[in-house]
Amino acid sequence: MRGGRVVGWSALRLLTSKVANLLARLLLRPGVRDATSGFKAWRKEAFEACVARSRRDSYEFQVELVYLARLLGFRAREVPITFVGRRQGSSKLRLADVVAFLSGLLSLLLRRP
Repeated sequence: MRGGRVVGWSALRLLTSKVANLLARLLLRPGVRDATSGFKAWRKEAFEACVARSRRDSYEFQVELVYLARLLGFRAREVPITFVGRRQGSSKLRLADVVAFLSGLLSLLLRRP
């Protein structure tokens, strides 16, 4: 979003994130631009209501929560942040995770909570 930045990501990692968010926005209309970010603040009642209906346990969990929040009538507001990539270690994202993410998006699209 305007004012937000990502520091220290490779071009491939940035592309992966942009494509994942584009797919989430096109398929689910979650009401936010960055549905994959784990950096969120929740009202307790909204978080509990969404988690109680959640079925995901991997990367698509982030998308599912904002999708459920919108369906349940909760509002989301985004604020710009600077996301700094990890300084040690490497990503654990595997091809199987990408497939699970895509499958999860389709599952959410077909399932109304």
